[in-house]
Amino acid sequence: MSKSRHRVLVVDDNVDLAENVAEILQDEGFSVDVFESPFQALESLEPGRYAVALLDIRMPGMDGIELYRRLKQKDPLLPAIAMTAYAHDERIRAAVDEGVIAVMPKPLDVPRLLQKLGTVAQGERALVVEDDVDLAQNLVELLTERGFSVRAAHSCAEARRLAAGTTALSVLLADCRLPDGDGLELVEELCRGSECTAVVFSGVMRALPREAKTPCGHVYFFEKPLDLARLLETVRPERS
Repeated sequence: MSKSRHRVLVVDDNVDLAENVAEILQDEGFSVDVFESPFQALESLEPGRYAVALLDIRMPGMDGIELYRRLKQKDPLLPAIAMTAYAHDERIRAAVDEGVIAVMPKPLDVPRLLQKLGTVAQGERALVVEDDVDLAQNLVELLTERGFSVRAAHSCAEARRLAAGTTALSVLLADCRLPDGDGLELVEELCRGSECTAVVFSGVMRALPREAKTPCGHVYFFEKPLDLARLLETVRPERS
């Protein structure tokens, strides 16, 4: 496994907390770079260096959401987990819209944080393509809990960028209707010649079967609202 998949970027103006988190992660085998200043973190970023960024939402000068937006301009594949000490922080919604994997309250639930970081670093790759941000985030969280390293895209163009820079996908979930294209055509494009498990979902499925053979292999079709239990069993059956 490459070193980048073990390295974490931590950005928090609370130096004591950031250093404490860094010590915990280092004890678990991660390499950690800590920055108090979001501007210094942005300036120092090298594309592909980090498995994940751990970002405080509220920081002086530049909040964690704006920082993540700018980090992605330099490293589009970088996933992030946001942290906040405010239970009802109005910026949580903005963090979700920006595509963070999760928002974790402070004080941090360390075992849960380690589980998420381990999944990002070592899990099989999954991609969710859905322009409904809330549904996309829900699917990301469900797949993360099932052990996948998940990214979300809200358009075909964004999905192509993410897929181009990552290792082979194990799972691809896509809405049938996307703002800039057809989800089934996207699945056939991104999964062609691979062993990826693909799922296409739509609110109107009358003419579509439950599953079918396509040029990219096996594709499963789901109607909205999604049967999440059946979806999870399809992409990763529970082992007895």
